[in-house]
Amino acid sequence: MKLLRQTTLLLLLLISSAAIAGKPFRFVFLTDTHIDTSNPPSIEDAERAVADINQLDSVGFVLVGGDVSDKGDVPSLRKAKEIFDKLKVPYYPVGGNHDFRWKHGDGETNFNMVFGDNKFEFKYNGFRFVGFSTAPEEHKNEGHVLEHNIEWLKVTLKKSGHKKPVFIITHYPLQKGDVDNYKKAMEVLSKYNVQAILNGHYHRNLFLNCSGIPSVVMRSALRGDKQNGGYTLLEVADSLNVYEKRIGKPQQLWIQVPLTKK
Repeated sequence: MKLLRQTTLLLLLLISSAAIAGKPFRFVFLTDTHIDTSNPPSIEDAERAVADINQLDSVGFVLVGGDVSDKGDVPSLRKAKEIFDKLKVPYYPVGGNHDFRWKHGDGETNFNMVFGDNKFEFKYNGFRFVGFSTAPEEHKNEGHVLEHNIEWLKVTLKKSGHKKPVFIITHYPLQKGDVDNYKKAMEVLSKYNVQAILNGHYHRNLFLNCSGIPSVVMRSALRGDKQNGGYTLLEVADSLNVYEKRIGKPQQLWIQVPLTKK
């Protein structure tokens, strides 16, 4: 039933949506690197992904979708930053459940110390990209959006206006069973022209319907049981074209999400 609802949402969007006109551009979504200084393959997979991304033409930036590290320790986070700093284009990270656990509001410390913040926002070719971290509160399994990040989200989107197209980036999908206070975040997002929510966490490609907003979940950078890992290449044109890119292999289109006007 859930798959049927997700498919129905996509079909309705394809049939009824008006495309957003503009100059096409490409960007990368790199997520779930799970870098651990005691686990060399995790470092190798991240380094190979960065090297592969650097060979791509016409990529504007890289979004890093959380679980940058495996244990949230400072040495692993610093190693991740060292690897990401080799990218030839700007990158923008959010944290996931493996990067930190909120503890009375101070669980951001390691991630923020290494990367400067756990959220971001920027404009690119007429779109706004807004990312914020989600991670469980201590001793809980579901993700959580800190209250001050909810307030930041309200202020940030208000600056954009209600018509400007927006992409939201989080680690967890913003839905029941993944984020305990997802309704608070979705209440804010529902007022704006959100084209899609971009996520990691599940280590696989998946299309979801998060309170009526398309949510694209993307593969991990880790190789798993394959020879090499990979990442996701996205193209913004008349639709959001999403390609899986395995290291050393041609990109493969796996979904197209239409872009809509308000």
